[in-house]
Amino acid sequence: MNELVSIETTDGEHLIAKVISVFDGEYNADLFYELVSTSTPDAYSGNDQIGGYSLLRSEIISVKASQ
Repeated sequence: MNELVSIETTDGEHLIAKVISVFDGEYNADLFYELVSTSTPDAYSGNDQIGGYSLLRSEIISVKASQ
């Protein structure tokens, strides 16, 4: 994967992310990513996750190739 995408979430966040993997599971996170940039940097301050972040399918409005 390792491509950059633009993601819009249900809480209004817009982020650029490097996709690590996508998992189609009923109870697990669906999109795992490394954060590149975000419209809500305060939401990530003080969070030192080395392995990246994840989003459930229900939290995602759209995913588009980043330009």
